Amino acid sequence: MEIVTVIIPVYKTKPYLKSCVYSVRNQTYKNLEIILVDDGSPDGAGELCERLKDDDPRIVVIHQSNQGLSSARNAALDISSGEYVTFVDSDDTIDTCMIENLVNDIEIYDADIAECQFHEVFGKRVIHKSPNDTKVCTPEQALLIDLSSIGGSVAACGKLYRKKIFNEHRFQVGRLGEDTFAIIDSLRQAKRIVIDHRPMYYYYHRNNSITTNTFNERTMDAIIGAKRNLDIVAKVFPGALPGAIFRYDWSYLWVLDRILLDEEWRDNKYIDTILLHVRKNIIRILKSQYFTRKRKIGALMISVSPALYRKLVLFTWRSVWN
Repeated sequence: MEIVTVIIPVYKTKPYLKSCVYSVRNQTYKNLEIILVDDGSPDGAGELCERLKDDDPRIVVIHQSNQGLSSARNAALDISSGEYVTFVDSDDTIDTCMIENLVNDIEIYDADIAECQFHEVFGKRVIHKSPNDTKVCTPEQALLIDLSSIGGSVAACGKLYRKKIFNEHRFQVGRLGEDTFAIIDSLRQAKRIVIDHRPMYYYYHRNNSITTNTFNERTMDAIIGAKRNLDIVAKVFPGALPGAIFRYDWSYLWVLDRILLDEEWRDNKYIDTILLHVRKNIIRILKSQYFTRKRKIGALMISVSPALYRKLVLFTWRSVWN
């Protein structure tokens, strides 16, 4: 039974850390190395990491100054000893059978990466979408599925990797949405990817205030990362181009939503550029098979009246969290 390294970066998540770690400790797959990376957390989470380590000899703790999620993951990768690696955010949880199932996927299909589906948790509401069957994919096929979010995800979490996937790359430090920058670099190292139809990762949406969801300068990383992926896909993985185009257009809408949560949205220096992109590409957005009907209606509203669309954004946000 091969060792699986579970990497858990920790920053300002003390109230949720025990639930996260217990969901990993209680896996049906027992041969684990659990690396907790205290990324300079100021809330006492680092001390809790040490107490959790005392309870389970499989736990290793790294303490570092606050350098961000990518740096924390990279630090753990540098000392990991497992044949396989998976990432769990410290305010999320996983099903008790997730690691066993993904190990089986890799071994049965002789794959390098196995992905599962997500439970999206909004307060007491749990939503999940899953395809009807498990798929065995080439990197190009997996990129199309992950970039389009139809049965896949760009997230680093919810995936089990052979450690060799990270021999040639690491997570980019200093980026918001670092998973967007890493997805192609990870998948292109694999010969075969399994996308399991079962939802086994619980992703908790916890930033439930307008203040934490509004725009800041790093929000633009979503567009920068999507454009980088689009350029690479166009040259190397043309079969995944529809997914990369969707993700690029989606990134503009995602950034716009965060700008519009701010009362001073009209003064944002990027607003005109983003509105112009949506208007210029409205036909492409409307014809895309990957955008939801709601997103297409929103794009039409943007073309007519950004102020009207802002009311929809605020209503949707409040209906999700209230």
